Amino acid sequence: MPKALQNIISLRNKFSNVHIKTFGFEGEIDSISKEDIEELLQVKDHLREFYYIEDEMDSDLIDLEVGRALKVIIDLSQVPNYYNTVTDFLNSNKIRLKHDEFYIHEIKYHEGYSQKNNFIENYKVNTTLINFLSQISNYDKPAAGELELFFYNSDISKALKIDYSKNTLDKITPEYLDVVKELIENFQNRTDSKERKQLFINELINLLDKQGNIYPVIIDNWTDLITNYKNSFSLYLSGFSFEKVKTASIEYFHELTDRIHSTLLNYSVQVFAIPIAYVLLIRFFDFSGDNILKDSFLVILGIIFYLLIRQILFSNINDAILAIKTDIESFQKKIEADTNLKSIKDELDDHYNKTIPKLEKKLRSVKIITCSILLTLMIAYCVIHYPKLKMIISKNSITSKAIIVNKLPILPLKQKPLDAKGIHFN
Repeated sequence: MPKALQNIISLRNKFSNVHIKTFGFEGEIDSISKEDIEELLQVKDHLREFYYIEDEMDSDLIDLEVGRALKVIIDLSQVPNYYNTVTDFLNSNKIRLKHDEFYIHEIKYHEGYSQKNNFIENYKVNTTLINFLSQISNYDKPAAGELELFFYNSDISKALKIDYSKNTLDKITPEYLDVVKELIENFQNRTDSKERKQLFINELINLLDKQGNIYPVIIDNWTDLITNYKNSFSLYLSGFSFEKVKTASIEYFHELTDRIHSTLLNYSVQVFAIPIAYVLLIRFFDFSGDNILKDSFLVILGIIFYLLIRQILFSNINDAILAIKTDIESFQKKIEADTNLKSIKDELDDHYNKTIPKLEKKLRSVKIITCSILLTLMIAYCVIHYPKLKMIISKNSITSKAIIVNKLPILPLKQKPLDAKGIHFN
């Protein structure tokens, strides 16, 4: 497709007496050259018809005679990224750009090859603005290449159909893009993003209500819209917004802090109860060595207990620590741009860099201690019952040997030969 597009562009620039058709265009080449024939061969799938002008005789492409005048009719139905006019381009790309490479003959613009064009630059800014409005809308209704956006507030709702012409784009300036980027930043990465967004929507609804709910109204009154939004936001801040945001942040911070301490306390009690449980388990040992069955049961119980706390308790603690760290990181991102909340951010940093690592260190220590106690339990079991264990092992060894011997085949004894008197030779 890219190669075909380039050849069609080249041929179009050589044509005279061009006429636009619903399916494409037709034109004349006064004197065809070998280069022209080569280009025609490259776009043969898009040729609707071609013939010599002087006698209207058809010919095969490979048999075309150099120097003769040729009429060519090109079908663009399979070349969706070629546009004869700016209007054709806008009709196909009203909401977003459909192709990375495209050509508009009216302004001689080939995306990726031509120099910057004001119309194209304005178009790209415009699609960024449309995408922004779509993101902040309460509801969007796309249909057949068109888009309708709905905005609500407590008093009124407005439907905005995205439709415009080249004249609308002529009023756009590069500064629009800077403002849109700033708005996107404010509506996504602030503690008061929801309030900012709703204030902008309120001003947008007021504008559409007064001037008419058509898209060009936004472009025509963009400066006033942004000014009114900033004034509303300043008034909002001076009245109650900052205190509201600060209060909400402090409340969330205290909630997060309480959660950290609650987690620390809860799991600390459980974690440090583990060694105590093992000590109690050892206490029930029969150190006289008389009850090996009971001690064997205690060792098995200790192993099961260790596996359970490793798979459940320690795993839950790790998940809780990870969840808290994730919440802290998320909250830090929300308030990092607000210098008035620096003290809260510093305390969160302290929790993240000091409190949480302390808990992780304690958890590692308890894991080591728990494993050590289990090993001590098993070693104590082996020492206390060493004689019986040795005897059991010996019996098992003898039994195993006996079983092996029993399984061996019994061979007949070999007798010595007899002499003449019936006496065995030595």
